[in-house]
Amino acid sequence: MKKTIPMLLLGCLAAPGLYAANNVRLDSYSIEKKALVAPQAARDAAGAERSFHAVYLVKVKGIVPTNYALPVQLFVGDIPVREYGATRDGIYFKVYDPQVLKKMNGKPFRYATVGKAAQQTALVFKAPAE
Repeated sequence: MKKTIPMLLLGCLAAPGLYAANNVRLDSYSIEKKALVAPQAARDAAGAERSFHAVYLVKVKGIVPTNYALPVQLFVGDIPVREYGATRDGIYFKVYDPQVLKKMNGKPFRYATVGKAAQQTALVFKAPAE
């Protein structure tokens, strides 16, 4: 009996990571360009900080667990999505530099959890025509 409770507790602690690793699904996405009220400082494709007057809001529909201890890392090709937020039916992230969108063009969405290799999805990013 004494060994059962610690093992059960360990299983509960490990479960969020297992859930996150096995339950990611990316179905579709949309890209919306929005003008900013005030210029926003952000890093460009070369890594330099610049001021941008518009943002591209990328909304991804699907399942990405966002409330677990082990985060899901997202990528478009090899480009990491450094920050994303949850929506009712998926996630969203922001891209300020149109050159970053061009670098992402034609690349698959990928994801990884801590300690696991990145997995490629069937969803391929297509940058909007300017």
